[in-house]
Amino acid sequence: MRLRHVEECEEERRQIAARYLAEIQNDKLILPGVQEGATAVWHQFVVRSEQRDELKNIWRKRRSERLFIIRFRPICQRLISIWAIRRAISHHRAVCATGTFLPMYNGMTEEEQSYVIDAINAFKIK
Repeated sequence: MRLRHVEECEEERRQIAARYLAEIQNDKLILPGVQEGATAVWHQFVVRSEQRDELKNIWRKRRSERLFIIRFRPICQRLISIWAIRRAISHHRAVCATGTFLPMYNGMTEEEQSYVIDAINAFKIK
């Protein structure tokens, strides 16, 4: 049923991602990008921070943990031998250690987007 609206859904996510990229201003985060000539559908919006755990703790105190999701786990050692490209493994490890998802879903209101943006921009670690 939803496949009929896939292009609309992708466009909605692109708009949310564009807003995040334009309005998130925090030097503690590495924002995602899109390679030149490519188009993203923004299934996920993954940001990286060397202080990811501190961010989680601050958000937990603000009772905003629902906005902070860590899904990455260290790479399985048995899979390392499958991948021949060391750069890919290195990148994967870095994302596992520092990456987290920001909320990104169809039907997300502008108010919800603003809440995420404001919370991320307020994130400061001394």
